[in-house]
Amino acid sequence: MLYHYLGNSSWRPQLVDTTNLTLHEVVRADGSAVQTDDQGVTFRPGQTLYAYAVFAAPPESVTTIDAVLADNVPAVPGAPIS
Repeated sequence: MLYHYLGNSSWRPQLVDTTNLTLHEVVRADGSAVQTDDQGVTFRPGQTLYAYAVFAAPPESVTTIDAVLADNVPAVPGAPIS
C-alpha cells in the first residue's frame, strides 16, 4: 500500500506557488481529498504507480509551480502548468 511505502503516513501532496508564495492543498469534496487513496492502492518494488491529486488553479500569471509529492522527498521545482 502507498500508506506503508510512505512509512505509515498519509499521502499529502502539495503545490507551492513561488510567484505568490502560496501553498496549495488537495481539493476536498464531501470531506475527502480528491486524490488517489493511499490505503487502497498496492504495488511492488520496481512497479510504476500512477496517482492523481486535484488542486485549485493558481492565477493565470503563474506558469510554473513546485510540486511536493511526499514528505522527505525533494520537491519537483518549476513544474509547468498546463
